[in-house]
Amino acid sequence: MVYVRYQLLVQMLPLLQVCDASKRLLGRPVVKKEILEVRHVKSIVDKFAQLGASLSDLQVAVLIVVGFAGFLRWSDLSVIKVEDVVFYDSHMDVVLPKRKNDQRRSGSAISIASTGSVYCPVSLTRRFILRAGLLSGPLFRECVSRGVVKSLSSKALSYASARSQVLSAFTAIGLDAKKFGLHSLRAGGASAAARAGIPGRLISSHGGWKSDVSRNGYIKDCKDSILAVSKSLKL
Repeated sequence: MVYVRYQLLVQMLPLLQVCDASKRLLGRPVVKKEILEVRHVKSIVDKFAQLGASLSDLQVAVLIVVGFAGFLRWSDLSVIKVEDVVFYDSHMDVVLPKRKNDQRRSGSAISIASTGSVYCPVSLTRRFILRAGLLSGPLFRECVSRGVVKSLSSKALSYASARSQVLSAFTAIGLDAKKFGLHSLRAGGASAAARAGIPGRLISSHGGWKSDVSRNGYIKDCKDSILAVSKSLKL
């Protein structure tokens, strides 16, 4: 029996080699989406969250700022409820009932600091909740049109709607939307923190990464950081 299996394996080997070669020749490398930069987030707030902005515009600005500052996936953003956002003088806690890597589903709280600037995630979120009159239920919701006026429904914002609105916001500030996605928020926030010198352990904790490998897959180093490696050799 062992000999028969060995013979079958020998006969199949050329076919397996051809398949492997085909994958190498025809396979396309995975192209990661570009990350969102801090300057991009500020441009979006400037454009979509000014006083007098529509509720739908304010919502997309808050979604982008919170996703960026919290290193959040869409699966995290989509389950946030108004009652899960707790405000303090120095920060807000966003309580997530579960996260992608939370196998025990014990939940976690993401703390996002108040900055005191016009781009502050905390003040923008508070302003959005008050403006929309939200007391409970989904934080981010589908927009409904009544004539020229848009309001929020009770239905949670879908992935398709969120992606469309976020990419439209990217286009509005001059970005090539094809190069970006909802993951650009999470990757951008983590990359900005890494460039600011925040320890990897804290970045992993904030973003819910269980390993350095998975975390580092999201982080894009800036050119100055890359050049600093060879500069440190002092040649």
